[in-house]
Amino acid sequence: ARLEVQRRLLAADGRSSNVAASAPSPVLAVGILAVLIAAGLVGYWQLGAIGYPDLPLKSRIAMSEEMRLGRPNQVAMEAAARPQITPEVPADYLASVEQLRKMVPTRSDDLKGWELLSYHEAQMRNFPAAVDAQAQVLELKDEAATNEDRRVMVDLMVTAADGLVSPETELIVRQILAKDAANQAANYYYGALYYQTDRADIAFRLWQPIVADGDPQSYYVAAARSQIEDAAFRAGVKYTLPEVRGPSAADIAN
Repeated sequence: ARLEVQRRLLAADGRSSNVAASAPSPVLAVGILAVLIAAGLVGYWQLGAIGYPDLPLKSRIAMSEEMRLGRPNQVAMEAAARPQITPEVPADYLASVEQLRKMVPTRSDDLKGWELLSYHEAQMRNFPAAVDAQAQVLELKDEAATNEDRRVMVDLMVTAADGLVSPETELIVRQILAKDAANQAANYYYGALYYQTDRADIAFRLWQPIVADGDPQSYYVAAARSQIEDAAFRAGVKYTLPEVRGPSAADIAN
């Protein structure tokens, strides 16, 4: 029995010695810990935001939806927009615009007059007035209004709101998409709405086909190109903006 006890004690002592020999020294352990902490701090400095609370995806989506539903209306956005600088125009042109401003409201059913007033108010950078005139155009055309008429209205409303997409603008964008799901202008503005309300992932999905297939000379394609890389980054998507290529030989021949 004594021999068996001694054998077991010796075996146990041998295992303890091996474990002690293989364990890192306290200095090495502290060094490894310091390196890990330093790497974590460097990574957080580059990718984190000091002082920000945790933002789980579910909470961010809920906050985005609340932001979208709580946007100010078109009138409030126009009131908060930066004032436009009135362009210098010839005196006779300004006199013609003033005449339109006085004459058209007295002829409420004059469709051509409202179209002219909307166009020339936009030329004068008086965009809220252009929005009001274009609203009359849509009202007079009623069901005969085209997507082009609506597209003009959306352009004016967004410009009058200093680039923001109001709830009223969103409604018209949806009307365009209901008739033409591939409409580039409507898809650009729909993406802009989500980009402005912290849903860069949706904006990226809406803008990617525009950038891939659209004419780079188009305002909507150029605007999407200027923002899509940031949208992709914020959405956590690896994305490279495609190069703008010139016309092919076939394009030149045509």
